[in-house]
Amino acid sequence: MTVMMLSAWEMRTHGQAALRVLGVPFGASERAVEMVVWAHAVQSGAVEFLIDQQEQIRESAGRSFDVLHEDDCVADLDANGQSVFTAGPAAIDLATALASRHGTSLVTVSNVSGTAFAAGLAHLGMTRGFGCKVTGPEGGWLAHPLSGLVEIAHTNTTLIIHCSRHAASIDDEMAGSERIEVDTLLSRAEREGYRTDASAGEVFLDLGHRLWLPTSEHSRAQGSGGDKSLSDFEGSTND
Repeated sequence: MTVMMLSAWEMRTHGQAALRVLGVPFGASERAVEMVVWAHAVQSGAVEFLIDQQEQIRESAGRSFDVLHEDDCVADLDANGQSVFTAGPAAIDLATALASRHGTSLVTVSNVSGTAFAAGLAHLGMTRGFGCKVTGPEGGWLAHPLSGLVEIAHTNTTLIIHCSRHAASIDDEMAGSERIEVDTLLSRAEREGYRTDASAGEVFLDLGHRLWLPTSEHSRAQGSGGDKSLSDFEGSTND
């Protein structure tokens, strides 16, 4: 595999631009790119996932959650095919909000792709002061404010987020697990670059460029025109 090193600026600027070109709305793209950058530094492979799944991301970009069930500290959501990068931030927001209110929460998210990169959700919950356990079809993670983030072998058929204000039980489960050195990995990526498959990196940068140099009416509508159709400007004149 030929490798290229993407800079922090390229990851953030081209990352959000690439998501915008794929149809992800402004607010969602801002939060999604934070997850992408974190996951690519800490877990690796996030950029390659975006490129491999770009058509699915485009198809699901305008979709929202269906709330299948919500009762006190429990919620079941259907992400309708969204990736963890677009669906995950809202899901962890809900999980930590419910845990703030009830002391604990359990949020299940079905029909979501990219669960291999859900470690960032556990870490985000941890930074808000909660112990969090996140499991899905492609792995599981535990995070605790005092103990950090670890990977666990446990998996689930759907993405499940469990957050707790009283996280002693979660802390006990972390015993003997090797802590993921998140700060070290993030600092290394910022300093040395984000290691990326070269072919995926080129497509990633090209997608970002399209926001400023649109190649079609659709991409122009997603770019600096502010999601407006070209027809919105027909007949307009300058004073």
